[in-house]
Amino acid sequence: QMINDLDKSKKEIDDYKRENIVFYGDSITEMYEVEKYFPNYPVVNAGHGGYLSRRLLEEVDEKLLIYNPTKVFMLMGTNDIAYSDYTNEEIVNNVKEIVNIIGGPYGFCWSIA
Repeated sequence: QMINDLDKSKKEIDDYKRENIVFYGDSITEMYEVEKYFPNYPVVNAGHGGYLSRRLLEEVDEKLLIYNPTKVFMLMGTNDIAYSDYTNEEIVNNVKEIVNIIGGPYGFCWSIA
């Protein structure tokens, strides 16, 4: 029984190593100290100060998907509202496109707007 428990523990550790959680967004995300708040999780902070949702969409491959994420947390749109003339519909569509890109190769993707 003890050997089975050790095998199970090793499998859980190996599964954990495959986890890759990415926080993606603008400067609010960039300034968020993911390692501080999630010290025991494999997290990546892919926040980029000053980015608009369109740029986050355009650079999703090299700024987000490069990390092969298993989970993604996004915060974006604040710069769009403050510094661009994007309509609400354009902002929502940019975010939806990112969600669709992530959801394609990576399975389910939920978005709460």
